[in-house]
Amino acid sequence: MSIPTWKVIDMEEQSQTQDKLFARLSGKRGEHLVVFTDEQTMTGASLQRYNAPQITTTVEFKPGRTLHDDEWYFVELDDEKQAEIITPYTSNAGTTSDNRTIDASEYAKVVALYKTNGNELLVTKVSAGMRVGSKAFIGLNAHPEIKSYQKAIEFTGVVDAYYDGSGKLYFRHYSKIRSLFPGIEAFYRDATAEEKNTFLEKSFFDIQDVDADTIGMRDSQKIAEILDDDRIQLDDDTFQQDAIAYAREYAPELVTDDGKLQITDKKTLQKCLNALLDRYYTSGLFGDKREAIDSAKIDA
Repeated sequence: MSIPTWKVIDMEEQSQTQDKLFARLSGKRGEHLVVFTDEQTMTGASLQRYNAPQITTTVEFKPGRTLHDDEWYFVELDDEKQAEIITPYTSNAGTTSDNRTIDASEYAKVVALYKTNGNELLVTKVSAGMRVGSKAFIGLNAHPEIKSYQKAIEFTGVVDAYYDGSGKLYFRHYSKIRSLFPGIEAFYRDATAEEKNTFLEKSFFDIQDVDADTIGMRDSQKIAEILDDDRIQLDDDTFQQDAIAYAREYAPELVTDDGKLQITDKKTLQKCLNALLDRYYTSGLFGDKREAIDSAKIDA
């Protein structure tokens, strides 16, 4: 049977292949099970098209950064992070003899399908809509036929996360893969309450009616980015002078008579953060003053 737009992995039909496919189940244990091994396969479920994505343009992952159509995020994993995030998947690749094969009754618990290729890892998230309780399909091929599937999983062949075997994990949607890689949240940095208070207590600012409890998630992420950037020295006189000059050009309402940045509400907080992150610019062609929603350094 041929299904035009996607394939179904039927847990109860088997024959021969050289591919290996694994499933990760939901729950605290996150159990990893075999879907099929070298000696087993499911009719119509060839993994020949399940390959590493063509990644040509990458940007380092930062919360709030927007991707273009051809871009992928990446995070660099040290040995500790590789062991925490990747090894639970790749440790199954060497042998399947110690791995239990998934039972049809467990299809509803599958949250990811994955395979390994040497040290590489391909992971596809399985959402609720990809789990097939009971459906029938008409295959419009040379000999149309109706075939039913029970307790099956839609297999799109779309790779949601790719580990290159050399320390980099690539993905396009953090929210999609977050639950699949415990430990990756370390790359999604929010300022802690203590860090937000430290930021607001800087003598460089004139703070009115703003406290740490009123700062939202996006602004909290920007504060974390500021505190993590060694170039942004809020206690340095030279940096303060440069920041004031920059703010006078793009957000003059922030600058007080005594040379501080004034933060009185959410709007002025956001403008202050954008100024400190160098997010304002003048367009080269038209001379318009603009705000960069996102920014990434480019090589000239």
